[in-house]
Amino acid sequence: QGAWHCFRGVRRHASDARPIAVTDAFFHERLGDAVSRLDLSAGTLFSQVERLSGVAIGKVTQDIQAVAANRTARRTTGRRS
Repeated sequence: QGAWHCFRGVRRHASDARPIAVTDAFFHERLGDAVSRLDLSAGTLFSQVERLSGVAIGKVTQDIQAVAANRTARRTTGRRS
């Protein structure tokens, strides 16, 4: 019950501005505005959600895949090809 919102961000290595990954994560609306304040360079998303929302996270399930970037991902990273 309730809505889920997608957070999309670009991961970069600290010493290089080039993108290394696009992250899509889905968060429930009950987390309020915490999701809008997430920063991919500031630690794990879930530790930030706990700190920003005050909600304790007991379990995290991740699906990590290496796939060719589609058009949307290329636009997100500022790449055209």
